[in-house]
Amino acid sequence: KDAGFKTTFLPKPVERINASAGFEGNRASATITNVSTGRTSFNGMVDITDISGRVVNFSLYSPFLHAEDLSPVKDPPEKTGDAQTGQALPSDKAIAVTGTGAIEIKDGSAWGHGFSGLHAAVNMGSDAVRIAPLNLTLDKGAVSGNVSIQRNPLDPSLLIADFKLSELDIESMIAGAGAKKEILSGRLRGSLSLTA
Repeated sequence: KDAGFKTTFLPKPVERINASAGFEGNRASATITNVSTGRTSFNGMVDITDISGRVVNFSLYSPFLHAEDLSPVKDPPEKTGDAQTGQALPSDKAIAVTGTGAIEIKDGSAWGHGFSGLHAAVNMGSDAVRIAPLNLTLDKGAVSGNVSIQRNPLDPSLLIADFKLSELDIESMIAGAGAKKEILSGRLRGSLSLTA
């Protein structure tokens, strides 16, 4: 109860861990009453229906999520490739984690922008992780869309995202970006597509 630990991957300690787990044959489940780091906390359940096949179903809820609390610490990456060619060394292909999940965030903040009512359905396939539908309230307006993250590093487009923006407050958006005075005002409607 109320366990905690520090990790070099997160900027703040992981604290107030209250969780229980059970195992039965090739199956495991965990109930998370609370996990906190910084201002962020969440609870939920994780059900591993096939441990050897890495099939996972989950449901997570956060009363408040501060994106910077979950941002990986930026340390220089370790060199794991061949020193002369720079290419990755050969390794056994790992089985990708597959399954489905649901994420709900009541309130949150991300790099100066507050948001609320985030609901997302997650489908983890062997070829890609798809988040659809994704809905939230951002900058006093509504955002809906979908995100696809390809798992094959050789895929020309590792991330594809499409969003519909409805009635976002321009003044709030600019203030969240760090503007000290009003530059524009009004409401923003449109669509946004991202590929990386």
